[in-house]
Amino acid sequence: RSYVAYYWALALKDKHEVIFADSMAMAYCRFAPFKAAFFKVAPPAQDFWGFRKDLVELVLNEAVDLIIPTCEEVFFISAFKNELPCKVFCADHALLATLHNKFTVFETLGFARAVKFPETQLIRQRSDVDRSFNSILKPVFSRFGAKIITDISLAEQAKLDVSFQWVQQRRLTGRSLCNYAIALDGRMLGHVCYHARHRIKHSSALYLEPMENEAITNFTRAFIAKHNYTGQIAFDFIQTDDGRVTADLSQNLAQADLGVYVIECNPRGTSGIHLMDLSTIAPALFLAEGVIPYLDADT
Repeated sequence: RSYVAYYWALALKDKHEVIFADSMAMAYCRFAPFKAAFFKVAPPAQDFWGFRKDLVELVLNEAVDLIIPTCEEVFFISAFKNELPCKVFCADHALLATLHNKFTVFETLGFARAVKFPETQLIRQRSDVDRSFNSILKPVFSRFGAKIITDISLAEQAKLDVSFQWVQQRRLTGRSLCNYAIALDGRMLGHVCYHARHRIKHSSALYLEPMENEAITNFTRAFIAKHNYTGQIAFDFIQTDDGRVTADLSQNLAQADLGVYVIECNPRGTSGIHLMDLSTIAPALFLAEGVIPYLDADT
């Protein structure tokens, strides 16, 4: 069902046999004219062991050489990737879980110098929320901006679902930037950065404007090298208005320079793949023949 999977297949189909697998029977990729086969597998979130069994059998029966997880299934496949009789294009499960968590992700970024981090605190119970803190609330595990609370009033605090953890994060005003990178064994094979100019509320970007940002490029390259990263990786950033955070900037951030703040990580495929030249993905990934460049803005 994933456009990311479809794009990966477009990039690989000329020299590789592409097989799709999804727990949705009528997935979009099922109807790709260039597919070798499509297999329905058990849904990993509802039937992990069935999913694992189906994937192992698929790999053995079809002599699969490489699995490329494209979306949230990466968190399940990574849990047993070392038991699969093929290569898997993703990082280790523990690192992926840490990156996906909107609080623990910052533990992996302490080396960074090119970007900054907003003040972020963990919320385990309603009384942990600081209503004097100019901030937003979001679940530690979420995607597409789901459940974000931008109005931290007493009424909203009372409705807070504490059956799972949240983060309270400094509210930043500015331009929403995103990036997407492909990496292999600590080398950044391809990277794109873009302005998420139009979104569905706080969710996915509908209009992507390619751009260059040296700080983001350097940050991502350093991250990949630091963690010897393999797979797809993406971050969300805020480039603050006039380089400044909101007027009530707390003292511990008062020394912040003009710049870019990383706010969360998506250790999976994202819309950024739309901005890559697909003809260069396979050579870069399989033959290490160089960097995957931007598409021309008018392409």
